Amino acid sequence: MNRTAGWLALALIVATAPGAVRADFIYGGQAYGAFSPGVVDPPIAATGALPATGGVLTAHLPNFSFMGVVTSGALDAQTMGVGGVASSDASVATFHADLRAIGINFIADGDRIEAHARADGTATPLSVTGSAMFTNLVVNSMMINPQAAPNTMISLGAAGFLVLNEETSTMTASDGTIAVNAVHVHLNAGIDIYLAHAESSISNQLAAVPEPRTGILLGIGILALLGFHRLMGRSYSRPNRSGMTG
Repeated sequence: MNRTAGWLALALIVATAPGAVRADFIYGGQAYGAFSPGVVDPPIAATGALPATGGVLTAHLPNFSFMGVVTSGALDAQTMGVGGVASSDASVATFHADLRAIGINFIADGDRIEAHARADGTATPLSVTGSAMFTNLVVNSMMINPQAAPNTMISLGAAGFLVLNEETSTMTASDGTIAVNAVHVHLNAGIDIYLAHAESSISNQLAAVPEPRTGILLGIGILALLGFHRLMGRSYSRPNRSGMTG
């Protein structure tokens, strides 16, 4: 009887023990093609905020023109969260700007401007990465490096300055966020222009892995105990040499 009680107690402990842990992810992100606070506001070709549960959001604008001084072809943006990874991308095609008509010495032309942001919660440790790409971008007669280093600053003289591959990020053991502006133009006239913006974030939280129902485990334990009890009963009932049972 004591043996049976002991095995039953062990089965109950196994059935109700906590399961292993897994990572549950909280996603964040957004992307847009262009933005200039107070001028081109709100952002154009904008995905909006990615739901915490993840998914995919996209935005597309076939072309853009602002007073004829800033024009572009297609603007595309995407943000997504799946499988523990959040990623966002934005691009501007055939960009052209000539602000001399409004008294600002800024001329830019480019075939394509891109920004990419990625936050990986499956990596150990968690990681964030960002990048920007420039195809045939020329600013005030300066050819821009196609893969400019993060936060590359270029003077525009009296007009101001611009930052290429502008990146900001934060990291903890369980959270990561990164934002990338492919081009951020700071004009002394009080105008900021953002081209191809992408941001992504990930947070992983530990949660118990769902286990089989306790009743199933308990049933298995009881069946095992019954088999053990029958086996012990047979061993006690074996006849001894005198013909008597034990």
